Amino acid sequence: MVHRVGAEAWARNVLANRLPEPLCEHVITVADDGHEVGADRAHRALLEQELSDVLRGRMSGWDQAQVETFRAWRARHTGAGEGMAAVVGALQRAQAGALLLNTPVELPVRPWAGPEPIQIALSAADLESFGVLGFQEIPPGAALIRALVRTGAELVVVEREELPLEDGVGVLLRYTDPEAS
Repeated sequence: MVHRVGAEAWARNVLANRLPEPLCEHVITVADDGHEVGADRAHRALLEQELSDVLRGRMSGWDQAQVETFRAWRARHTGAGEGMAAVVGALQRAQAGALLLNTPVELPVRPWAGPEPIQIALSAADLESFGVLGFQEIPPGAALIRALVRTGAELVVVEREELPLEDGVGVLLRYTDPEAS
């Protein structure tokens, strides 16, 4: 049950009382921020740790299919790339369909980014050559996620043991450049 400021306690109680008997004893009222009402705010959201334990090491069917597609395309040397240079290049061209990221995350290079999300490069000189002003070196995760969201690419997190990637990152391309073939 969620407790919001101004919410009707009566409505919450009616709903709780109409639950099947086995569920009634498991009802906990939480604030809309996910913490138990009256609980110490330093505690994590309810069930967060339990869900994390259950889902650890599991991928959705779609993400698993993306990993398999990456493996196949990497074997054919087409439609996929790995390493920061390949990922940054694909994001610059809005060519990335999915970014694969190894966990634990250990990105070795800090990219440079301009004011626009796809203004990303491995060096300040690269951004200057593109005519970008007002750029800065930023944490790699932030730069990649920012460009990823802006271009509509997907993020697939995969354990390093399952699919080791150069620099801990890989990319599935939306399209391939015929001139690059």
